[in-house]
Amino acid sequence: MSRKTVLSMLLIFVMLAAWQPYAWSRVYAQDASTSPRENIVLVSAPEAKENEPYVRMLRALGRSVTLTDPGSLERLDWAKVKLLVLPGRAASALDGSAAERIAAEVSKGMPLYTEQRTLLSEKLGLAFDGTQATVLGLSDPGHPEADIRWDNPQQIAGFASRELSVFAKDASSGTAVVAGGKRGEGKFLYSAVALGEGGSYGYERLPYLHEYLAQWFEWKPQAERPRLSVFMDWGYHYQEDPYELADRLKSYGVSEVHLSTWYELEQITSFYKPFIEAAHSNGISVYAWIELPMVSQAFWEAHPEWRQKTAQGEDAHLDWRYLMALEDPACMEAVKAELRKRLAAFAWDGANLAELYFESPASGPEDPSKFTPMSGAFRQSFQVKHGYDPLEAFDAGGSRYFKTNAETLKQLTDFRAQTVLDLNRELMQYLKSLSGELSLDLWMTQIDSLHESHMRQNIGVDSQQFIRLQNEQDFTLQIEDPYTMWGLGPDRYEKLGKAYRAQQREGEKLAIDINIVERSAGLPTKKQTGLEFLMLVSEAAKQADTVTVYAVNTVNPQDWSLASQALAGTTSIVKRGEQAWETANDRTVRYAMNTQGKRFSLDGKPWPFVDRSGIWVPGGRHRIEAADDTQRQAASLSITDLNAEIVDGSVTEQGVAFSYEASGPAYIRVSEWPGAVIVDGQAVTAPVFYKDGQYVVKLPKGKHTVQLSPSSGGQTVRLAMNRTIVPFTEPPAVVDGTSLFPLADLLQAMGAKYEWSPREETVAAERDGYVLWLQLNNPLARANGEDVRLEVPATLRNEKTMVPLRFVSEALHYEVKWNEPKQVIEVRPKKD
Repeated sequence: MSRKTVLSMLLIFVMLAAWQPYAWSRVYAQDASTSPRENIVLVSAPEAKENEPYVRMLRALGRSVTLTDPGSLERLDWAKVKLLVLPGRAASALDGSAAERIAAEVSKGMPLYTEQRTLLSEKLGLAFDGTQATVLGLSDPGHPEADIRWDNPQQIAGFASRELSVFAKDASSGTAVVAGGKRGEGKFLYSAVALGEGGSYGYERLPYLHEYLAQWFEWKPQAERPRLSVFMDWGYHYQEDPYELADRLKSYGVSEVHLSTWYELEQITSFYKPFIEAAHSNGISVYAWIELPMVSQAFWEAHPEWRQKTAQGEDAHLDWRYLMALEDPACMEAVKAELRKRLAAFAWDGANLAELYFESPASGPEDPSKFTPMSGAFRQSFQVKHGYDPLEAFDAGGSRYFKTNAETLKQLTDFRAQTVLDLNRELMQYLKSLSGELSLDLWMTQIDSLHESHMRQNIGVDSQQFIRLQNEQDFTLQIEDPYTMWGLGPDRYEKLGKAYRAQQREGEKLAIDINIVERSAGLPTKKQTGLEFLMLVSEAAKQADTVTVYAVNTVNPQDWSLASQALAGTTSIVKRGEQAWETANDRTVRYAMNTQGKRFSLDGKPWPFVDRSGIWVPGGRHRIEAADDTQRQAASLSITDLNAEIVDGSVTEQGVAFSYEASGPAYIRVSEWPGAVIVDGQAVTAPVFYKDGQYVVKLPKGKHTVQLSPSSGGQTVRLAMNRTIVPFTEPPAVVDGTSLFPLADLLQAMGAKYEWSPREETVAAERDGYVLWLQLNNPLARANGEDVRLEVPATLRNEKTMVPLRFVSEALHYEVKWNEPKQVIEVRPKKD
């Protein structure tokens, strides 16, 4: 669905409070530390439905929950309680003895969350001053930008907060609403309002309560899955440093970026090339985000003859998109050529044919000024099939007016739906014809019409037909829920996921697109943030292979921090001895633990998937064992990050061996030079990237077995140009302390233009206005108008012209750094 269309047509949201039962099978992360406190206990309210917001919040945070009732508290093993959650209703049911006991356990170190003025909150030492405040919204010192508003005011009891850590206040009076306190050796978090009083999710009342819990009780995520996919529009990021942006996305837990393709190559090349290289060095895949029927504004201006028309006969420039008439064969061929040019320009990992439908999602035929298509080609093909001009459907005085002629509406709806399907099929076939040459993994993004069936009439999308198209052409199908479903809350993704999974074939990939955009009213925050954002990601991850968020520029910065935790899904890790743990997780996840000075095994085999502060574990049930590596027996090469599913792995005498499965290109980060790369028994030349002393290897999509043998590494000195390891046709040489590299390979890697004069044995090169000139065996050279005397001149070696690396790099505005331990020369453009 068009992003800016979304922003223009949001409705007032009404949250549904319908309760659905939740399963209590394996739930999230037990603490893998040495602390004996590992159970989160929720004291249930009289009505089961009242427990739901607390369970949802803790489950999204990745925490296991045990339910008990107030009458069973005396049977708790208090020493093992990691957090006791006492909602207001449950706390009010406690007698004085129970309140005293809980307060005493807090003093011994047991963390507690409780709500509202009760005997317990008084026993904890909260000083209530007898005042009452009417709260209509909150201010949060940690989120000064958030304007948290409630539809229904709440009365709270005022309390002294001077000795407390205040997390949220009444937006009007400044009265403390949520605060943390200390008692003896323990801590408690108190809320003057109940989490569950605003709705069934909890974020309706306290959208950042999960952050308060994590901060106050110093929770650290025990299981993460940094596999978030994001949409990124260059128009919001062109002023940023592409390297820093890629590094930041990696810190957010992003493993896949869908990058806009509707800008002119002259505008974007200087950003896209380094960004894609930097993304790959972080193990991030980059997909071409194709937003047809919009090609580009320049294409629209150059081809008025192919512009799409609305039912009112106007050129279809709707919201931000300049729509082209793809149903016109001449236009389609020109668009294909344009696509090929854009796809060939950069090192894309894949392409996403996104949101190719007709307008308008909000109104369909009700608004002729936005209704498409009505190009000459569409009208002619419709008339051939049905015998009349489709514009007659909008003539209120005619016999074929769609509001009074049901047959006309059906014919128009069916024809549009078939046209949308045909256009998507043709373009996907074209992309597949390019995918071998350009090594593209293919996606298709469409709006759902299984649940929102009116979308078939409004925009021509028939989801059942697109599922059949996926059966034919094998791509990842990504579903975007229409704005009309956003009021259903995070549970909508369970409905969507199950509906599509039921019709897909086994093994077909499903992705879900979550829109993070500003909303007009109906919820406490203007856009999805905090606990709501976390729950959306968590629920979508349960149903889909990939979760994609729109967009990098719309998500609040603090919300990225817990997304990887939400993506981890259902996991558990239980300590089984001094250095042993049992794990259970549905997909590959990373468990945080101290790995320094240790070697690890998984299910009895030496395990290579270890980084400095955690261990990667494949889906299923496993046993991790650690041993002190006093004799430094741990493998010299370890796999520290990946964007694929681990199938198996082991440490070998030659290096490491492992199997993986990936729906797109797999990026594997390793601690040392990978050396020989053998895939399915065949030696391959895999692209290798370098960043922060580690290497990233690009491997093929699908299911494969890989061996890495660092001892078979070939050349010992390597060059990382823009973080990409450059393979050379002639090994570099060092002469009198000067590094010499093959001229043609070096200039090609820099993207420089150059001319070689065989007669004069000279080269002149240029990159972005920076120029150089040098000659074989001549110590005199020129750089940007100045004479330079070379310590070692260019020379010929094995019929290859070898040139001084530092001179060429600095002349063309690159900086050079030498990493002695890794034997890597790093070259990247200087910052202006």
